[in-house]
Amino acid sequence: MIDVSRLKDAESRLRLFTEQIPARATVTDRELRVLWDTGVAFSTTASAVGKTVPELFALSPDRERVLAGCREALAGESSVLDIDDGTAAARLHLGPFHDPAGNVTGVVGVAFDITDR
Repeated sequence: MIDVSRLKDAESRLRLFTEQIPARATVTDRELRVLWDTGVAFSTTASAVGKTVPELFALSPDRERVLAGCREALAGESSVLDIDDGTAAARLHLGPFHDPAGNVTGVVGVAFDITDR
């Protein structure tokens, strides 16, 4: 038997943290399909899990810039974009998401609400 209480505690704390961060964090696979979506920013927006980035930004004036940033992240580069759809503005940090072996397996994006600025 293995005592997993420390792992359970760490998981609980991580879940609590991600449910309270004043941002929205999202992880995609290499096809830009959202696998994970959490955070309290933009809380009126439904979960993006299962949707693709092109679908999510289909009507956005920033669509091409976001897709270019995702391509950069898949190539191993990070970027920061300010985006605005007319109702909300965000500072979007995009970067590569790595597996334990260091391979880029998708994109991690963190959006901070800057609408009030």
